[in-house]
Amino acid sequence: MINGAMMRVVALVLVLTAVFALDVVGAGCATTPPTELAKQADGHREVALALVHEADKAAETGDTSLQDSKYREALRELLEGEKTGAMDADGRYLLGLVYFIGFHRHEDAMKNLQLAVDLRQKERQEEYPEAENLMGAVLVDAGKPQDSIAHFEKA
Repeated sequence: MINGAMMRVVALVLVLTAVFALDVVGAGCATTPPTELAKQADGHREVALALVHEADKAAETGDTSLQDSKYREALRELLEGEKTGAMDADGRYLLGLVYFIGFHRHEDAMKNLQLAVDLRQKERQEEYPEAENLMGAVLVDAGKPQDSIAHFEKA
């Protein structure tokens, strides 16, 4: 049986893989030109993504103070993007990730990850396996491994 610490390590590895996937994924629907508000939200997301990468590098060096600072900055950027009302699925995913990894705010993470799944379906008529996987990791970390199974299966 895998203990809680091992599950958190596995979840973190899966999350970091998904973060790097965001670098590759384009924002928004390919057929709809972004509005000015969507451009602003995308800009906040890109800055936040860079800050998450910096937080990951700080974690690798053991600088938890810098890591915490970068996650706080990323959260501020994402909340500014959220204020535009034009945050896309990838922005919601990143916000869920920051709430989970940076702050262990499970409920906020789950809310944004579910919004990411819903938006991806609406924007591209696609599933969002990275978000499903992260929801599974959030639920495991929250002590609800049974609830995570459905999300891991969708991933």
